[in-house]
Amino acid sequence: MSNRSILIIVPKLTDYGGLELENIGFINALVEKSDLKVKVLSIEINKESKALINNNTEFVKLKNSIVFKCLSVWFFKVLIKSKFNFKKTIRTYLSRYPQLLDPYLFRETKVDDIIFCSLHPQKIVRHIQQFCNEYKRQFVFHQISEPHQKYSSFYQSLTKKDVVLISSDNKLKEISRQNNNPNFRTIKQWIYTNENEFLNLNINSEQQVKFGVISRLDKEKNIQLLLQATKLLDNDNFKVIIYGNGNEAKSLKSYTSKHKLDDKIIFKGSIHYNNRFKAYQNIDVFVCTSISEGGPITVLEAMATGMPVISTNVGDVPNRVINDHNGFVLNDNDDDKELSQLMLKYINKPKLVDSHGKNGRNRYLNEYHSKVSKDLFVSVLL
Repeated sequence: MSNRSILIIVPKLTDYGGLELENIGFINALVEKSDLKVKVLSIEINKESKALINNNTEFVKLKNSIVFKCLSVWFFKVLIKSKFNFKKTIRTYLSRYPQLLDPYLFRETKVDDIIFCSLHPQKIVRHIQQFCNEYKRQFVFHQISEPHQKYSSFYQSLTKKDVVLISSDNKLKEISRQNNNPNFRTIKQWIYTNENEFLNLNINSEQQVKFGVISRLDKEKNIQLLLQATKLLDNDNFKVIIYGNGNEAKSLKSYTSKHKLDDKIIFKGSIHYNNRFKAYQNIDVFVCTSISEGGPITVLEAMATGMPVISTNVGDVPNRVINDHNGFVLNDNDDDKELSQLMLKYINKPKLVDSHGKNGRNRYLNEYHSKVSKDLFVSVLL
């Protein structure tokens, strides 16, 4: 084992969206593929998350004494607002006062060690970057989503010493436009857990084409666009299956009922992350209507199972989905008519579902399989 270590800052590791699964994948890849000592500093983490992480990972525990440094009127307000979720309150407080983490950064790292952040570039990330530059640690940052203007000061502060991991051409162009100094390195996402279950899934295609969504139901996912496209289709030879839950669920179901689409649109509710691969068994064509995405991983999951993808032009989708090869990418992310016409291509030509699905699976195996992507991630990070 190398004398060097890597400290991975993951304030929260309790939910199972793309970010959480990605961070678990990164941790495991570093333990498996590098000779670094891998440490994880996570404030909120549960048993389910830990069970997915390699046993050779060391977890940094925050001392109870840190609570006394946090106590304030604002702390108690946050505590009450969080319904007395103590760990969540500590995490919120440290994101506002990240200097309280400095003793742990000193204790767990030494000169030339790596500190890795894979989260939104908020105040805590900016502070860690400054700490690394001042005390000669290697700062590595992974841009998890499309760059937002509100973080422009962080992007502009990056130096040639800083390593920025990028998984999308769009992200690279946007950050480079603001600052071309950092050391940009390209990585690729993969399916971080249960990859074999997706690859071994048997899709039983029927004559009736089933379009599917597996997503949180919130405004950013823009499921409304799919409902509007469905309304435009005067055809009975398809279904739309929606897996997920969220604050938009009620309005989406209301729209479905109002426009008498209940016979075409089926809401399946949420599905546990360990079983999500089973949802793809009920889908022929995967649809992503998001306004903004970092990847998304669901597109890779669909490709691995051997199904076509119709998606808005977000995240790394243009690199993954090639028009009329393994799916289609919308020219206009808000055009329900364009989406309906792309759906109609598969409804009218069911054989296209099979050929595009096979092409997508081959793209995944050749470019995004964990055997390829893990090695790439570790090599560019180091």
